[in-house]
Amino acid sequence: MTSDVRTRAIEYLNKAVPDGRTITSDGLLPGEAADKKDFPKLTNGWTQAKLLAEWKPTPEGKKPAQIKTTCNEFVSVYSHEIVHDYLGTIAPFLEALVKKAGKSHAWVTPGGTRRPKPGDIVAHKGMENHVSVSLHLSDDKWTTIDAGQGGPRYQVLDETKGTVKLLGGHDMIKRLERSFAKSQLLGWVDIELFDGQSRTIELEEHRPRHGTTDRLWIRHNDEFAHPDAPNGRGGPGNFRTPGPLHHDTHENELPHPRAPRVRQVFELDSKATRSFPKK
Repeated sequence: MTSDVRTRAIEYLNKAVPDGRTITSDGLLPGEAADKKDFPKLTNGWTQAKLLAEWKPTPEGKKPAQIKTTCNEFVSVYSHEIVHDYLGTIAPFLEALVKKAGKSHAWVTPGGTRRPKPGDIVAHKGMENHVSVSLHLSDDKWTTIDAGQGGPRYQVLDETKGTVKLLGGHDMIKRLERSFAKSQLLGWVDIELFDGQSRTIELEEHRPRHGTTDRLWIRHNDEFAHPDAPNGRGGPGNFRTPGPLHHDTHENELPHPRAPRVRQVFELDSKATRSFPKK
């Protein structure tokens, strides 16, 4: 079942950048006369004129050190619309921005079976600080929506001096098909968690081996939870048994370090020393 925030995200993305459409900053692609109006709406007011001003050679006639495109500006508009917060930064700073918003739990690092879901904001590696929005991922076929798919065109005037002449160019927003490779990602923002909706996350090191009693779950706010607990609620007193969360453990085996029973295993004696169960 798709959550409300993901439903809003999918509807927004399908309407803003429908399948088969490329939105350009100059509106010069055939049949895309609306681009000059739509592109600024989706990129915080960036226009073709503003981009050309950014791409203009330096006083020395060389290319600018940084070439401006609008991938993060698109994410900024999208994040304001969907999670009502600013997440429009370039890839290396996205995690820090999530933490600054007090939503560290919403940042997901690649690993195990974790994958971006529809609407999640993705930070890529080795792509000029690129960020995109995940739309659909099936097996290894991944559809994202990306701005920043264009740039300037230069004519080289003097190779020895590195001087150039700006010929034009444009930026674009469109859907991309790519193969999913977690090694190429810094991480992503889970918009469901960022939005504050309650959702449990299964810890990778405790994937099920013998059914639900072999899973430890933890909510986005670090509350303990377990499928076998009444109402799925975690915390002291809410589990069916006070023992470890694995049903295949031995009597004297220590519980998982994050299990509520840990609070009962280690008791302070009169000398303030801890007593451990005998092996």
